[in-house]
Amino acid sequence: MRLNKEKIAKWISQRFADDYFKFYLVSHCAEIEVESYQQEDAELTVVYNYWDDGQYASDCQDYFLFDIKVASNYGVNFPKVFQLIRCTDKYGWSTSEDCLALSENLIDLEEVDVEVEIYHWGDPEVEQFIEHYVSNLDLEKEDFAEMLIEAYDAKNGLPSFVPGCLVPHFEKIVAEYS
Repeated sequence: MRLNKEKIAKWISQRFADDYFKFYLVSHCAEIEVESYQQEDAELTVVYNYWDDGQYASDCQDYFLFDIKVASNYGVNFPKVFQLIRCTDKYGWSTSEDCLALSENLIDLEEVDVEVEIYHWGDPEVEQFIEHYVSNLDLEKEDFAEMLIEAYDAKNGLPSFVPGCLVPHFEKIVAEYS
């Protein structure tokens, strides 16, 4: 049995999904991407990244595009920034077979390093998953459209603070629910 980036990414994603505090990351943001890994005997060191929209910081205006008091009245928030989280973790098992199988018999986990890079709408790095992110608003689109229309008069145009790259997506949402 051999390891590969896809298998490791799926395993890390499942670990996040099983973690109460990390579940949101894999259910709402982009997928985990394994940049590199090194396996030596029963140890596996993995460098991976994922995008985070900061929704956990729901009381901090700096993370959100729309006024958080207004947005909370509609039960929606939309991020102003995204964070690319890059992690280096070291996992340990008692045997190399357990390591190769990515078994649940982990005996050691060390978070070696975490780097956070902040990106804004319009940055080329974020452009790659705008469609993915906006399409995951399915459960909130009606409330989001209602906020845009009622609080920001979006039928007559979007507020000037909305980044240009988001305008077509927001206009489409407003049109669908007007």
